[in-house]
Amino acid sequence: MNSKELIKLKDGQYQLTDGIYNYTLTIGRNADKTKYYFIYEKGSSKYSAHIFITQGIKNDEDGNKYKCLSAIAGVGGLSIHSDDVYSMLYKLKFIESVSEAV
Repeated sequence: MNSKELIKLKDGQYQLTDGIYNYTLTIGRNADKTKYYFIYEKGSSKYSAHIFITQGIKNDEDGNKYKCLSAIAGVGGLSIHSDDVYSMLYKLKFIESVSEAV
């Protein structure tokens, strides 16, 4: 998955896998209507190990605005912030639902 795929998704829940573990992706809106993405391992506590991604607007060097993603990865009490969302998501793929596969 890449950042552009993530930005295009509608609010809701999606099932992901990295080929070993399964994850739940929840997309919603904050009170200020900012879009957020919350990924955690399926079957675990939502806050034990997770990635929280927010979508924002930044300006490039020429003053042009563009959509960007910013992520916070958390494991236990340790949190890591990064604007390199791709490195956190590149192994994740969508799991087809049974109804789509038939």
